[in-house]
Amino acid sequence: MKAGYFRAPLEALDDPARVMIKTASAHRNARPNGFPRSFETSVKKLRRSGFKDLGSVPTPGHLMPFPSKRDIPLIHPEYLNFFAQGNGFAQYAEEVHRFVIEKADKLVPIMFGIDHSSTFGALKAVAEKCAGPLALLVLDAHFDAIPVAIRSSRAEGAGGDEMGCGNFLDSVFKEKLVRIDRAIVAGVSDYPGNATDKGEAKFKKYYEGLVRKGTRVIKKSGLEKSTDPIREAIGGLKAKHIYISIDADVIAGAVTGASRFYDSAGLGEKTFLNLGGAINDSIKKRGLVIAGMDVMELDPYKLGLKFKDGRKDRTLEVILKFIERIIK
Repeated sequence: MKAGYFRAPLEALDDPARVMIKTASAHRNARPNGFPRSFETSVKKLRRSGFKDLGSVPTPGHLMPFPSKRDIPLIHPEYLNFFAQGNGFAQYAEEVHRFVIEKADKLVPIMFGIDHSSTFGALKAVAEKCAGPLALLVLDAHFDAIPVAIRSSRAEGAGGDEMGCGNFLDSVFKEKLVRIDRAIVAGVSDYPGNATDKGEAKFKKYYEGLVRKGTRVIKKSGLEKSTDPIREAIGGLKAKHIYISIDADVIAGAVTGASRFYDSAGLGEKTFLNLGGAINDSIKKRGLVIAGMDVMELDPYKLGLKFKDGRKDRTLEVILKFIERIIK
């Protein structure tokens, strides 16, 4: 596989704790940075495997995880919220799209990023390049295809329709980058149970409606028992190419700590790596060609972090092993 990897360091959450970290970091930095040194040390392994380093998607300093001093005036929840409400995530996804078209013309793009909405841009570029039907495999603890208004109605009853990390698949389906029945979302922990109120009922109806239309949703509990569900799902795809997107929360907490969202324990390391082997085997048997990949929702503030109890974050280490199993 001739591939190139790149970074999409968009960190635009308006969470007060993250804003505080960004501000503290900015006071120490002369120039903005996307990822910590531990990330760069880990991905050197890809260069040794012959993958080309394509650089980083251009990103404004205040929207990067490690801004500079000059960015401090814009590091505020109000400005970050303005970015989100102003369709900023969709605009950044277009930057990713242009970057992939220009930098990875004859290479399989592998994106390492923070906000999962960036996948839309890379997937769009891949879809434009592919000659033949494209399938999508997302490994994620959440089914990110539910519109904001419906997902938020479970708690608050409000929300717009701007694209973000929690609903980017909704845009993927609406823009027809991938057909609904050529998408697999595996490892989910948010499959709806019994509806207890109107908001939950609305969420459940939309979620299950997409499943009825053909999206294969595989629960985390199913993958913990066997790799058969993923083998069957890939084996049933009617496509020539496949794009694989990995959300770090699919292994959140169970073996690692550097995923931005952690509301349920993810797959264990052994289960996750076995899943990689099963995906590799299934893709080969189905005759699919990997057209692109990404690793998203990485928490740049926790990558490679050493904890007080002596443990060290191994998020990237485990995911790189997983990628090796997929592409070998």
